[in-house]
Amino acid sequence: MDGEKKLNRTAQDVEQDLRKYTRQLVDQAERDGLLRSFEPQPGSDYVPTIERLFEGKYIIGTWRRSPYRPAAFPLALMGSMTSMSVTLGTFDQSCVVWRFTLKSPPVDEAFIATMECHELGEKPHGLTADLDLVSDTSRSLEWLVQAYEPFRGDSLDIAVTIRSSIDGRFLCSNESTKKVALLTKHDADIRDAVGNFVWNIAWECSPELSPATGGDLDFLDKYLTETNTDMGMDLL
Repeated sequence: MDGEKKLNRTAQDVEQDLRKYTRQLVDQAERDGLLRSFEPQPGSDYVPTIERLFEGKYIIGTWRRSPYRPAAFPLALMGSMTSMSVTLGTFDQSCVVWRFTLKSPPVDEAFIATMECHELGEKPHGLTADLDLVSDTSRSLEWLVQAYEPFRGDSLDIAVTIRSSIDGRFLCSNESTKKVALLTKHDADIRDAVGNFVWNIAWECSPELSPATGGDLDFLDKYLTETNTDMGMDLL
């Protein structure tokens, strides 16, 4: 009998359920801040040059040169609240939003800037030469930030290398271990037994996403407020 009732459900019933679950998902996403829009918004003349990097907050994603796996979720530079150092995390985790603060004009096309994690406690934490995060941002290392060729190539992304201003070592990432390290170019170029790179040597920065406004949800609101219509067919 129960199976017969299920088979006799109409498309209208299914649509009502879909609206109900869509509303639940939208409400949850709004509470969690998952529905977001880009800021700054790109205009017709918007060009993601490295100078843009010093205008706002960014998520610093890995520039993967190890074997590409389509199913792999993108990783980003993340501050650890337990070790007060850096590691890799996913884009949707906390402590992945950073600000580059320009300290002086570029030298040999490398910009000198400090880096601060903006989701680690009540105030920004600066990144030191030991890859520690400190609340006293005056202890932050000045980093050499230089443009690099695009990886994913999104219209707002900015690809860079990040090097220590003390010894020129590269800020590198290992996606399999989620480790972050400062390495010379020689050490960063090591390969595994089958010839694949072990370390990524560059990063691709994406603007922080700002909370969505009501207008961003117009298409869902319209769907949820439309009058139910019987589509004239039963669910088989």
